[in-house]
Amino acid sequence: MLQGYGFAFVALMQIIFGISIAFFSGAGPAAIAEIFSTRGRSTWMSSSYALAVAVFGGFAPLIAQWLIEVTGSPLSPVAYVMAAAAVSFIVISRIRETAHLPLR
Repeated sequence: MLQGYGFAFVALMQIIFGISIAFFSGAGPAAIAEIFSTRGRSTWMSSSYALAVAVFGGFAPLIAQWLIEVTGSPLSPVAYVMAAAAVSFIVISRIRETAHLPLR
């Protein structure tokens, strides 16, 4: 990438991506915590996070290689990322707002 673009461009892209990730990193854990009741929040939050990372992250290289072998296209792992994003979107769209409700 540095061959086609200068250092300043690459640094600017890193800054832009860093800011994008910062938006998620601030709101993401708070939104996940709101899904679970206060009593089991730590257990369920850590368990669901670990399971999601194991399934969507741990098997990602294996699934990506399999998709490339089956389709013959090096772009086919994009479908896996899109499927994971679709699952995330469905879950996020169903989260209830709990800002003004008492802790349970």
